[in-house]
Amino acid sequence: ALMAWAQKQGIKSIATITATDAYGQSEKNNIKAHASKFGIKVLAQETFALSDTNFNAQLIRIRNSKPDLVFSGATGGPAILVFKQYKQLRLSPPLSLSQGAINRAFFKAIGGPKAANGILMATNQGTLGSEIGGVAGQEYAKLEKALGHSAMIFNTFGWDHGLVTEWAFNNSDGSREGVRSALDKIKEIEAINGPFNYKPDNHIGQDSRGLRVAIMKGGKFVLADKLPGK
Repeated sequence: ALMAWAQKQGIKSIATITATDAYGQSEKNNIKAHASKFGIKVLAQETFALSDTNFNAQLIRIRNSKPDLVFSGATGGPAILVFKQYKQLRLSPPLSLSQGAINRAFFKAIGGPKAANGILMATNQGTLGSEIGGVAGQEYAKLEKALGHSAMIFNTFGWDHGLVTEWAFNNSDGSREGVRSALDKIKEIEAINGPFNYKPDNHIGQDSRGLRVAIMKGGKFVLADKLPGK
């Protein structure tokens, strides 16, 4: 989702910083694989140990590579430190963070959501609520009406699971085995974070169509229709 968005924005190059653990290396390899599909050149791929507290050397090498976009796969404490040091070094390329980095602890550590203005994030589209549009937006509106208040991202997952379960029940004999078997036949179920397609070996069911790139503006994530500063 991030690479497809970047291509539309005219981005030609990217640099990454990820952890040396299995998750970080997976992020690193996925970025490299997908970047080439969208004609985006990977200029630098820096790594760090989870115990690291200083990322200046990696960030300086990234700055020197002069990418159009930087992706940080850091989460937890490293995500906070990478972001702070990125700002301290005054790196100019837009910074995209992992969805896993964004939480209350992150905002508290950096000085609040407004301090994160301009950061990008590929996220489940339920994060954007009524901005989504289409069938997904209609389902989000139904969810808010049912709740009686704005929905959190976890509420949207619950709603989607309800839609998936409802379909499986209505397309089975109603038994446990029947519902379980029907799940494997799910095709293109429209939902907030969907559409969903299940297979015997895939019960996540989502693909990049359920993701959007968001940007922090005024302390709130909104749909990123263009690069920061443009």
